[in-house]
Amino acid sequence: MISGSLAASLDAEAVHADKDHTGTADNAPAETTAFKVVHGKTTHSLSMAPSALVADLRARLAAMSGIDPPLLKLLFRGVLKDSQTLAAAGIRDGCKVVMMASTAQDILRVTTAAPASAASALLAAVNTPKEPLSAMPEHKKVIDKGRPADAEVGVRNADQPLPERGLVGLLNAWGAKTRLALRLELDQVWISTNDYSKKIDIPSIRGVVAEPIAGMEEYWLLGLQLGPTAKSLYWLYFVPAQYVRHIRRSLQ
Repeated sequence: MISGSLAASLDAEAVHADKDHTGTADNAPAETTAFKVVHGKTTHSLSMAPSALVADLRARLAAMSGIDPPLLKLLFRGVLKDSQTLAAAGIRDGCKVVMMASTAQDILRVTTAAPASAASALLAAVNTPKEPLSAMPEHKKVIDKGRPADAEVGVRNADQPLPERGLVGLLNAWGAKTRLALRLELDQVWISTNDYSKKIDIPSIRGVVAEPIAGMEEYWLLGLQLGPTAKSLYWLYFVPAQYVRHIRRSLQ
């Protein structure tokens, strides 16, 4: 017959053995976030700690893709910063991060080209006009139509992310009411009017031109360079000032 003290001792040893077998909270697997990174037609499935930095993600993607980290641009609700943690950036299980990248050869071709390309020369000329863009006849005729009634209130000297629903109350070069939306998870910009909808791949955008409307600096006119000529600049008018920086960061 086993004494009470011996039974208690055996029970304690059994409990201790169970803990050794099952593990304790201290030995439990670390929490991870499972998400995808989309680069063109390639999708990487990754799992990292929520406390991992975007810099860590960049380094891991550089090792996987063979592309130098400085040439990688990561987008999720805007451009990700190296100092952010995945949790702070809002990256959760099932999220998609967009990766944009240039190869070293691409950078070399740009930096060693003797004359500027037609597109870059055009952007340089447009960005340094002799008069405000809004005073030029082709822009003034649109601006003179007046701000659309449903235009969002513009705020000077502010920097805000574009609403997920996009921007309404814009005009295009033909004076038609236009809506702009960033679909960074698809690496696209969507532009739509009552007559058509256009989906533009972000890597195909060669540059962004933007300038305040003279006398109405809470609104800007903004051009997307979609090709090598002046006719390939897609102009948008009455873009609220607080969204311009975010649009530029996301597209350039």
